[in-house]
Amino acid sequence: MFYVKDETIIISKTAHKEYDGVVTILTRNNGKIKATILTRNNGKIKAIARGLYRPTSRLSGSLEPGNFGKSYLSSNGTFFRFISFLPQGGPKAGFQKYPKEFLWALRFIASFSLFEISEELWTELKNIDTVLEHHSGSFRIWFAMRVLSILGYAPNMHSCSLCQKKFTAGAFLYGGALFCHMCKRDSFYKITPAELQVMQQIGRDEKPKRHSPALAKFLPHHIRQISA
Repeated sequence: MFYVKDETIIISKTAHKEYDGVVTILTRNNGKIKATILTRNNGKIKAIARGLYRPTSRLSGSLEPGNFGKSYLSSNGTFFRFISFLPQGGPKAGFQKYPKEFLWALRFIASFSLFEISEELWTELKNIDTVLEHHSGSFRIWFAMRVLSILGYAPNMHSCSLCQKKFTAGAFLYGGALFCHMCKRDSFYKITPAELQVMQQIGRDEKPKRHSPALAKFLPHHIRQISA
């Protein structure tokens, strides 16, 4: 038997047996466990919360998606179990206004195999509410680009994927890559210079005057490629 103490963000929870719950968390230092939680030093973890759905459970109100705090867990080497959770904060106005977007952000983060989380990314996760307030209209693109940039997986939107020539007059999109006018094929999606500029602005974490449909097409393919 060993024990884990870590900063945690609650990702999701599901019923397990009659009264127990399986909670997915993201820990800062310990990676993956069995409730799904995101920890500061241990990454994504699933942990059993005994009696979570009993009326007398002290954990039931704390283990809600988006809440963050400190988790105390035990493990026998096969699965993790909650001993306690000390809440330190949770979602606010952004979650109340845009709950689907907020929960999507948690699922997006949980899709990566994170074994340790940097200070920059951890701060970003704790401030999802603020990002939602500023970028509610195109939150998924903004958040995905921000996370990819922090993780070192930001897409190249400045030069051709084939010949590496820098873009000077727009680009052409195919799957998860951008091409110049010399390397493109007839079936590739054309991106105008103005549209490419918007994509690059979002990549620099700047706020352009309009949304980017091309980036919305491009990002899912890019994410599938880096996840393969």
